Amino acid sequence: MADPMSIAGVGMSAAGGITSAFGKMTEAQGAKTQIAGSMLQTISKAFGMEVEAKQYDYQAMVADYQSKIDKINEATAKENANYERDTADRKVEQSEMKARYEEGAAKAQQGASGIDINSGSSTAVRESMIELGAYDANTIRADGARKAYAFDVEAMQDEAQSQLHTFASEMNKTQATDTRTAAGLTRMALPLQQQAMDIADTSGKLGALGSLLGAGTSVASKWTEGGGWGMFGGGANA
Repeated sequence: MADPMSIAGVGMSAAGGITSAFGKMTEAQGAKTQIAGSMLQTISKAFGMEVEAKQYDYQAMVADYQSKIDKINEATAKENANYERDTADRKVEQSEMKARYEEGAAKAQQGASGIDINSGSSTAVRESMIELGAYDANTIRADGARKAYAFDVEAMQDEAQSQLHTFASEMNKTQATDTRTAAGLTRMALPLQQQAMDIADTSGKLGALGSLLGAGTSVASKWTEGGGWGMFGGGANA
């Protein structure tokens, strides 16, 4: 006659082993899912860094372009300053020539009219003409210097602006390089995460196999304790 307790023990051992094996596999699958999520986060983070690096590249290109424009403006301002100085020098020379001509013409007229060219009034007239000529020349010089100075200041401002843009470009290039380095370091975690996933998978399989083997051992032990087929009332004396 079958032994109900022995039969129940064998069934419980088998069922417990199967349940434990499923539990190990489920636990392993949960770990793998969590690791897969971490891998997606790693990939997303690295991609975000690459996008950020490209933005730094773009900003660097813009800064380089602005720096070149500033250099062109600086050169143009310097050329304008030199032009104003040269123009002022020519105008001064023309003004002085005109003043000398007018003084000579006045002297000739005074002499032709019979006036003593060395008299006080004659000399005063010519001196006044000389003073007016010198005043005109100085006015031209001052006006040219003022315009040239304005262009010199503009050139200095353009140069300073160019240096600022160059600095900004170098900073952005450095940021781009550092960000790409960080992206590379972030990606280095992917192989380790893949290894962790493989370990979780292997661990789950080994754990399930261990549970099944343990259940098999327990069933065999219960079988032996129950007298094998005897627990079902079988055997030679049945």
